Amino acid sequence: MDQSVGEKYAVLKDDPELKCIFDDVMKDGPVALQKYWNDTELMTKVSAKMGGVKLNGAGAQRSTDPSQAAATLHGAAKMGDVDAVTKHLDEGKSVDEPNERGITALGVAVGFNRAAVVKVLLQRGAEVDKRDGQGNTALHYAAGYGRKEIAELLLESGADLVALNNAKQKPVDAARTNNEKSMVQYLEGLEVNKA
Repeated sequence: MDQSVGEKYAVLKDDPELKCIFDDVMKDGPVALQKYWNDTELMTKVSAKMGGVKLNGAGAQRSTDPSQAAATLHGAAKMGDVDAVTKHLDEGKSVDEPNERGITALGVAVGFNRAAVVKVLLQRGAEVDKRDGQGNTALHYAAGYGRKEIAELLLESGADLVALNNAKQKPVDAARTNNEKSMVQYLEGLEVNKA
C-alpha cells in the first residue's frame, strides 16, 4: 500500500541528503524554496523519493525524456541543448516568445544555469531586458540565483544593472533576498563604479 503524502514528506524531511534543505525552507520559507525550485537535479531526487511527480492529480508522470523536453524552445533552453535551441530558432521560433508564465527562453536558460544557451540566445537577438509578468529581467534571475558568469554575459550584452521589477527591486535586491552574498558584492561594486 502507498504511503500517504504526509508520511512521504516526513521521510524526506529526515533524509540525510535533503535535511539541510528542509531546514533552510522551514527557516526562510518561500525565499529559500525559490532557491531550490529550479535545481533540476535536486527536484528529480525529491520526485523520485516521492514516487514520481503527478500532474493535475490525473496520475500522468512528468516526462524525463530529453528529446521530449527539447521539443520546445523553452524545453531546450531548460535542458541546455544548444543544438535544439538553434534548430528552433532556425525554424522561425521567436527568440523572445514567453512561455505560459511569461518567461522567455533566456529567462529559463538563466534559471537553469545554461550559460551556453544564454550565449546563443543573446547572439540570436534575445532582448536582454525583456520582462516577465513580475517585471523581472534575466539579470534579476541571474542575481537571485547567484549566477555570476551569466550575469557577466548579460551585462556585456547591455543588461540594465538597475532595472526595477514590479516590486521596485533591482537585480542586487533579488540577490539580497536569496542571500547570494557574493552576487550582492559583485553587483554593488558595479553600481558604485557606474555612479
